[in-house]
Amino acid sequence: MTEQTFTLPTPPSVNNLFVTAGNRRVKSKTYAAWMQAARWQIAAQRPRLMLGAVAVEIECQRPTKTSDLDNRTKAALDALKGLAWEDDRQVVDLRTRWAAIEGCRITVRQHEAQE
Repeated sequence: MTEQTFTLPTPPSVNNLFVTAGNRRVKSKTYAAWMQAARWQIAAQRPRLMLGAVAVEIECQRPTKTSDLDNRTKAALDALKGLAWEDDRQVVDLRTRWAAIEGCRITVRQHEAQE
């Protein structure tokens, strides 16, 4: 089974990813800076582009007691697009949890078809 694990900074909450500029939505400065840092960090870990279905496990440091886990997944998945997989549609199994770690750890596995 093909597997790769990446570490990156704790993703921002989905509530802080975009801002309204005039009549359109654009990436917030916080999200753009996080994305740039995360993609550099992922690239330095020498990702292999996986084809086909993938299973993803995300473990994140909980920034505050009121943080919602599901709000952290979008940014984490978007950071890996084009580096670990071609498109988010390839993610067919997604598991997330808070963990006693610094930042975020993402494990990507080639998904084995279930019959």
